[in-house]
Amino acid sequence: MQDDLQKPAGTEKKLKEVPKPRRRKRSFASLDRQRVVDYVLGRFQIDLDARAEWNQKRIDRYAKLRGWLPTKGHPLGSQSSNVWMPIMLVASMRLKASLENATKSMRPLMSAKALQQRNMDKQDSINRLTDYQFFVEAAGERVLDDFISNLVDDGLAIAHTRWVRRDEIIHDVRGLPGVSDQIPIDFQIYTALKSFFPTMIDALPVGATDYSWRVFYQAEEEAEGPTREALVEFYDTEDGRIEAHVAKRVRAYDGPAVEVHDLEDIVVPTRSANLQPPSPENPHGAIYVNRVCKTTVDEIRRKMKDGTYDLMTDEDMQKIENDGSWMQNSWRTSDPEEAKQMKDREEGQDASWGSHQDIGQRVIVEWYGRWDVDGDGLEENVIFWVARESKILLCARYLTELYPGVPVKRPFAEARLFSISNRFYAMSLGEILEPVQ
Repeated sequence: MQDDLQKPAGTEKKLKEVPKPRRRKRSFASLDRQRVVDYVLGRFQIDLDARAEWNQKRIDRYAKLRGWLPTKGHPLGSQSSNVWMPIMLVASMRLKASLENATKSMRPLMSAKALQQRNMDKQDSINRLTDYQFFVEAAGERVLDDFISNLVDDGLAIAHTRWVRRDEIIHDVRGLPGVSDQIPIDFQIYTALKSFFPTMIDALPVGATDYSWRVFYQAEEEAEGPTREALVEFYDTEDGRIEAHVAKRVRAYDGPAVEVHDLEDIVVPTRSANLQPPSPENPHGAIYVNRVCKTTVDEIRRKMKDGTYDLMTDEDMQKIENDGSWMQNSWRTSDPEEAKQMKDREEGQDASWGSHQDIGQRVIVEWYGRWDVDGDGLEENVIFWVARESKILLCARYLTELYPGVPVKRPFAEARLFSISNRFYAMSLGEILEPVQ
């Protein structure tokens, strides 16, 4: 050791460089995509048709609740009484008000309970965190309104909960003093860029002029995250000042998202009792669950670009762009969108959107179920995303990859007003009062 210290600088033994590990990205590319799509959409349509009569009765009951009566030109005759008695509506509003007062008058809605003495001082912090995440970040009061409304009017309320991280490109405009002849221009540009990005790593000019710069920086909220990139462009103003336009990607949202679904958007096999996977302790769970989602062509393109929809190809994207939207293809009474259009027509709204046949929206069926994705002959809990109009498998993930935990649970919360043993759908308040309406 002493000999090594006495050697001239530059003659020390160099450590062998360790090669960087190869990047390997897991993929479900070995899936038989066409078989998955045919099964998911085939069973989806079968389950829609199986509940068509139930759905029609539900819409008729909702019409009585809202007072949508036949017009005077109805075949029953123009002399018939056409008076609406709001018996169902008054009872519904009273029950909703009671439930909303009970849930909103207590904050936090749920309280943490420490199981160990050393964690007692953490209870208040957890309570404040969960209260902020639900009522502020996830707009909890609106979520409770929608959940209670569905619970009373449909007898069953369903919420889908997930953690959302969403990035957006923002355009920030900054005002700067004019260029000084006494200070080198490079120093002025560096000072301005450093004030915009305190964690700047490097900056490179774009083009032959000094007006456009590409900046590489470390996001302050992601100390261990990847290097981010921004574009800064300088413009002269009429009053002799400089205007800097900064285009950068920022984390627009990072928190929980609770979505209360319309009942027609959750499709399950007949005689399922709940939305969780079947197991010895839950024998009547749904074998699979279809969650109907609407998205835009632009959002699909973005997720394909960032690698979320990793099973798509450029040809698939072209097919999605060319195919029609859900507004053109919903013609069955059992279709989730057709049920909503029937409500639109009764409310007096234009359900056809006039001449705007394609507003850039597409339907994605998010399928929760079991499938053998690794070829070992045993099925795993997975999630498939299938574009309904184009019949394309967009993405596949293990359920516990996105929603870890034991026991394995699907990300749904459900509540029933008057439950029926081993049945998915429950009795609503309107169903009880309909005979006296």
